[in-house]
Amino acid sequence: MRDNVPDSWRRQSDHVIPVSSHCRHCRETFIHERHACPRCGRGTMTVKPASTAGVVESWTEIFDPPEEFHRMRPYIIGLIRLDDGARLSAPIVDVESGMLVKGMRVEAVVRKVYVQGQDGLIEYGTKYRPSMKVIKESKPPSGASLAKSGKQ
Repeated sequence: MRDNVPDSWRRQSDHVIPVSSHCRHCRETFIHERHACPRCGRGTMTVKPASTAGVVESWTEIFDPPEEFHRMRPYIIGLIRLDDGARLSAPIVDVESGMLVKGMRVEAVVRKVYVQGQDGLIEYGTKYRPSMKVIKESKPPSGASLAKSGKQ
């Protein structure tokens, strides 16, 4: 039995979960599968699933996107350094640009990226959101309140 397009696309995990390639010679890590190292040129690459967390290095907010992404505007694209050392640019979600700071911890989430027409294929991909672990750790202690500090 032949696969239909959505099923075969979904089985290609690198569409949703990125992989990284680590050079055993120069020790650099890059996003996506690579057969040779872009830095030293050697073919000493080890491929593994990319880290699912990292930090925001830079970002920009897109106000005038291509037509197929108008429903998401404005949206944020960030430069993220993953914990394994790879860098990538990806959408940052669940936060306003004014709340982003350099070095903010983020984690990967799978979200809808694009729908190909009314009855078309729904494409999913990896986006990043502020790390829920950091948000939970940054909550004030249960006994803290604004009234105690004199602020209303």
